[in-house]
Amino acid sequence: LRYVIDTSKSELTSEGVDVMRAGAPEVDRAINLDRVHSGMDRAALLRKLFVDKDATFLVVPGEKEVLAYGVLRRSKGCMRLGPIVAAPRVEDSVAVRSILTTSMAESYPRMLTMNVPSYNKEATEMLVSIGATEYAPCTRMYKGHPGRAASPEGVWALGAAEKG
Repeated sequence: LRYVIDTSKSELTSEGVDVMRAGAPEVDRAINLDRVHSGMDRAALLRKLFVDKDATFLVVPGEKEVLAYGVLRRSKGCMRLGPIVAAPRVEDSVAVRSILTTSMAESYPRMLTMNVPSYNKEATEMLVSIGATEYAPCTRMYKGHPGRAASPEGVWALGAAEKG
């Protein structure tokens, strides 16, 4: 599902979880988190997004790992948020919401778009609760059997950012 948020009309407060711009060590930890929850090795892609001058790689740090990561990328007339990955636990939805609020603040006053897997009910409910609207369906395709990537539980937003 594809959602859009008009950041100039949104009022959203932070949940009090620290979000920071990733350094190289946090990117490595985000890659490990991504591999566990997406079922794929997207290390090369995530490292390219980390050095991309139009992208901001955000993480919510934990003691030994990152709790969540998200990539915010500037695009034509809007900002795109994705991928976002976090463990599928209730407390990690707070980390995702913090990445979302940080992204909204950095996107202001532009539109912020986010592609969400339809099976992730918490993500869709979170977006609707802050006034995001669904604006266009999208299709993800694959060749062959998708394996574990068919339904990764920790994926909160698909990677609009990786399309450039």
